[in-house]
Amino acid sequence: MRRLFNLIIILTLCLLPLSGQAAFDLSLIPSDNHLKNQGYFNNLYILDAWDIKNKSPEVVVAVIDSGVDIEHPDLYQNIWTNPGEIAGDQIDNDNNGYIDDINGWDFVLNIPDPRPKLTGKFTNLGINHGTLVSGVIGAMGDNNFGLAGVSWQIKIMPLKMFNGEGNGDLFLLEKAINYAIDKGADIINLSLVGVQYDQSLQDIIKKAYDNNIIIVAAAGNETVVKGSDQDFGLDLSENPQYPICYDGLNGANYVLGVGSVDRDDKKSAFSNYGTSCLDVYAPGENYFGLTAVLPASPDYLSYFGGYYSGTSLSAPLVSGTAALLKSLRPDLTNQEIYSLIIESADDITRQNPGLSDKLGGGRLNVYAALEAAKGLKSNQRYLIFSPRHGSEPKVMIYTLSGQKISEFLAYEKSFRGGLEVASADLDGDGQAEIITAAGQSGGPHVRIFSQSGQLKGQFFAYNANFTGGVSLTAADLDGDGQAEIITAPQTGLEPLIRVFDFKGVLKSEFLAYEKSFTGGINLTSADIDANGRHKIVTASRAGRVSQVKIFDSEGNLINSFKPYGDFSGGVTVVGKNAFFDQRDEILTFPEQNHLPELKYYSASGEVIHQFLAVNENIEAPNIARENINQTELVVIGKSRQEYYEVQVFNMLGELISWFSLPQTDPTEGFNLSFLNND
Repeated sequence: MRRLFNLIIILTLCLLPLSGQAAFDLSLIPSDNHLKNQGYFNNLYILDAWDIKNKSPEVVVAVIDSGVDIEHPDLYQNIWTNPGEIAGDQIDNDNNGYIDDINGWDFVLNIPDPRPKLTGKFTNLGINHGTLVSGVIGAMGDNNFGLAGVSWQIKIMPLKMFNGEGNGDLFLLEKAINYAIDKGADIINLSLVGVQYDQSLQDIIKKAYDNNIIIVAAAGNETVVKGSDQDFGLDLSENPQYPICYDGLNGANYVLGVGSVDRDDKKSAFSNYGTSCLDVYAPGENYFGLTAVLPASPDYLSYFGGYYSGTSLSAPLVSGTAALLKSLRPDLTNQEIYSLIIESADDITRQNPGLSDKLGGGRLNVYAALEAAKGLKSNQRYLIFSPRHGSEPKVMIYTLSGQKISEFLAYEKSFRGGLEVASADLDGDGQAEIITAAGQSGGPHVRIFSQSGQLKGQFFAYNANFTGGVSLTAADLDGDGQAEIITAPQTGLEPLIRVFDFKGVLKSEFLAYEKSFTGGINLTSADIDANGRHKIVTASRAGRVSQVKIFDSEGNLINSFKPYGDFSGGVTVVGKNAFFDQRDEILTFPEQNHLPELKYYSASGEVIHQFLAVNENIEAPNIARENINQTELVVIGKSRQEYYEVQVFNMLGELISWFSLPQTDPTEGFNLSFLNND
C-alpha cells in the first residue's frame, strides 16, 4: 500500500495584523463598497485591465484548499455547479464516483459538501483559507457589496483536501486534482506547499498540464536566517518544494509558480524565491478578504476580515488573471497563457538588489497581460473533433500535437446521433465561431458557439420534424468579412442546399442534385477565384455515382466532375489552398469501399496531385474538413489496436506527426474540422 503523507502539505498563509487600511485609487472602479481596502490591486493596473476584460463566466477554477463558503453573499453566484449531477437524489448521475457532488467535494470527510467545518480541531486559518483564496480569484464584482475578485464572474470549483487545522496529505491532493481534470477545470489553484517529492503526484500534475489546464501554485513561506535578515525565505533552486517545483524533465513548465512582494515591489520577507520553479511575483501582504460564515460559532459570523499575508494570496491573483486571459483568448494553450503572464510582468530587479536572477518574470501586470493577449497571434493550429455516432455530442478541440484545449457539449448529453462541426468568423470580430449540427436521428438544429462553448445563437435549418441529420460548412460567400452558414441534408431529404446568415436568416436555397436523390450531401467551400468570395462545393454521399459540384452563393452551377469514376460510396470534399497560389484546390477523399486515395483537383476538374492518405493499419478513415488557409492535412481512423489515430501530413503527403485520442471512442468514428482563426 502506498504511504500517505500527512501534515506535509501545509497552508502557506501567514496572518499578520495591520494597523491601518490600505488606500485605493477611487477613480473608475466598480461599486463594491470594500474595494478601497483592496490596496494589493494598485500595482497590478487592474482598473485598466478591467476595461479590457473583467468577467470570465465560462472559466472553471478549481480551488483545492481548506473548503469554501459556497453560500457567502459575495461569492455564491460564482460557485461552480456540476452540470452532470442532480442535487439530492443520492445517485451518481455523472458516474464519476461521487454522489451528489453538485458544488464540488470534501475529500477529507468524503462527502459532497466542500465548505469548511467546525469539527474536530480547527484554526482560524484552516477555516478561512479557502474562502479567502476564492474571493481573491472571483468575489462577485460590481454588485454594490463587499469586494471584487480579479474576475467578477467566474466558476469556482471548491475541492476540500485540508482538515480544520490546515493539514492535508498527498493522497487527497491527488484525488482532488484528478477530480478537477475529470470535471473540466480550466485552472487549478494550489495555495499550498510541501517538502516531499512524489512521483505519483508529479504524474498527475503532468496529466493536468497535458489536458491544457493552467496550474498555479504558491511559492511558500519560510523563516530562514540569511545574514542580517532573520526572515528571508528559501531559495527553491537549492531547496525545492512542491507542487511548485513539479516541472517536466525536458524543461516543460507544468506549474506557474508565484511568490509574494510588498506594496513597493520588494520581495516579501517570508516569500520563497529562486531561479527555478518560480515564474512571477504578485502582491501578498495586507489582504482584506472574504471569510467563512459559520452560524454555529460566534467566532465566524463576519463576511470579511483582515489583514492577512502570504504567498497563498499571491497565487490566486495569478489564477484570476489566467481566467481573464482564458476568457479573452480561449484558443490559447496553457503554455501560451503562462508566457503572456511571465513576459508581461514588470521588472522588479531594482527593488530587489542581489536577487536579479531569482525573480522570475517580475511582478504581475494584469493590464499588460490582457493587452498583449489581444494582439497575440497563436502559433498553434487547432483541430475540432466531434463523434459521428454513438457517443456524447461533445465538441473537442486539440492542437495538432495532440494536446486537448477544451471540450463542451453541443446538445443534450443523452443524444447519440453524431455531430457535424464547422468554424468560421460569422460576425466579423476576428475570432471564429464554432457551428454544430445534429447528425442522423437528431433534429435539424444548428447551434453557434464561442470557442469556449458559450451558446451565441441557434436555428432550424429544415423542418423541425426532419431527423436525417445536417451537413454543414461555413465561409464568406459575398466578401463582406462575415461568413455564411451552408447546410445540406445527410439523408432522407431532397438535396436542398440552404445558406443562412449569423442570425439564422435564410439568404438562398437550391437543389444540388436531382430532386429524387435522398442519399445526402457532403459540403465544403473554396475560393477558386482568389477574390475572397468562396464558392459552395458539394459531393454526393452513398447511393449515386459520387459527383462533385461547384456553385455560387445563389446556386448557379460553375462546374462538376466525378473524382473516382463510377464509384458510388460517397466522397468527402475539402477546399484548400494547397499550393500557395491564392486559389483554392478541391481535395476529395472516398468515404467507404475504396482505397484511401486523396486527390487534389483544380476547379476545372483536373487532377493536380494524389497519394494514399493512411497506411494499411487504419480502418474507416476520415479527413479533416474546413482546411482553408492551413498548411496541414489531417486524417483520422481506427487502428487495429482499437484506438483512433490522428495523422498529420504536409501537402506532399509526408507524415509529419501523429497522436491517438484518449477518450472513449464513438462507434462510428469522428468528424474533423480545423478551427479557423486566420
